[in-house]
This record gives sequence, structure tokens and C-alpha cells, in this order.
Amino acid sequence: MDANDRTDLGLYSQLPEETRRSAGLDSRSVDSIVDSRSFVPNYVQNAVVQEFEADKVYNTKVKNKVFMLDNPTKDSTAAKEERKRRRRANKAKALTAKEKRTLDVYDIPLESR
Repeated sequence: MDANDRTDLGLYSQLPEETRRSAGLDSRSVDSIVDSRSFVPNYVQNAVVQEFEADKVYNTKVKNKVFMLDNPTKDSTAAKEERKRRRRANKAKALTAKEKRTLDVYDIPLESR
């Protein structure tokens, strides 16, 4: 296998013609750099069932949406772990057997017997 054959097998190989047509891409846009702003509306229009208006679905669901770039679940998980650690630190601990013997916990006075 020479270097020319490997380019077809790479990560960025050409899309099959059927896939290009179904995605609404012509050969000129595939050969050049495809802009995601033009791809997403075309994809939504092709993917939406005919009963719905594709433009309305794109405008309400995709366009002008704010995406959070941080991970809010990570912050809440860290706070939860901190609360759990504090609760564990403040919890009353049972005496060990050695501590009970030294404190004479099980020694009942004679007058109480």
C-alpha cells in the first residue's frame, strides 16, 4: 500500500456521494471547508419530518441558543462530596473496646448490683 492509497482510508476521507446528497451538500462545498452555520440548517431541514416546518424547528430549537461551556454537575458533585465529608467528620464515633476498658464502662459498682 503506497501513500496515495492511505489518504482514502484516513480520518478526513471523502464522503460517499449518497451521504453528500442526503446531507444536502454539493460537491463544491465538500471540497472546500464546510461552514457549520450552513450545514446545521440544511441538516435540520432534511432531518425534520414533513409534518413540521423545518425553518421554525431550527429557529426555536437550535438558532440563538446559549450553550454552557463549563460543567455544572462537576461543581454540584464537588459540593456534595464536601458536605458528605463534613458530616462524616462531625459524626459521633463509638468507643473502641480498649477505650471502654480504660474508662471502666462495663464495671458496675457494687452498690448498683
